[in-house]
Amino acid sequence: MNITRITIIAATAGNLNTIRALLAHAGLGDNDVLAPGTRYWLALDAEGVPVGTIGAEYGADAVLVRSAAVHTRARSHGVGTALLTHALAEAQRMGYKRVYLFSTDAGAYWLRQGFREVPVPELVAALPATPQVLYYAAQGWLPTEVAWRSDLADPC
Repeated sequence: MNITRITIIAATAGNLNTIRALLAHAGLGDNDVLAPGTRYWLALDAEGVPVGTIGAEYGADAVLVRSAAVHTRARSHGVGTALLTHALAEAQRMGYKRVYLFSTDAGAYWLRQGFREVPVPELVAALPATPQVLYYAAQGWLPTEVAWRSDLADPC
């Protein structure tokens, strides 16, 4: 694994198993990966080996970032930040001003990335029909989740 240069590519249906493997490696679920209304990206190392992934689900007025995972051998090399920056830039390019995510275990990371904790009902109200919100609601997980929000700056 050569992390000297990272390339971020848009994921396609052909990348589904790669995304699932990265999520499994990180201990994350893979429900609704690449579902309609979502986009995913892969981070490739200098040799073209996938080392990370991130997804986004789009609502009317907000975006839900999900499935952020970096292979353990590639952590602490800026891969996660590069993926998040890419996903946020894409949301901003599309005109979104608010980004949410669920995270019960990585709050310190999300704080460093400019997110702040918000009530789960705020996230649900902003993104009621996104696949992850619907899945978490069906599983009964919303009461135990932690929601985070970042406000995107207006593009110049």
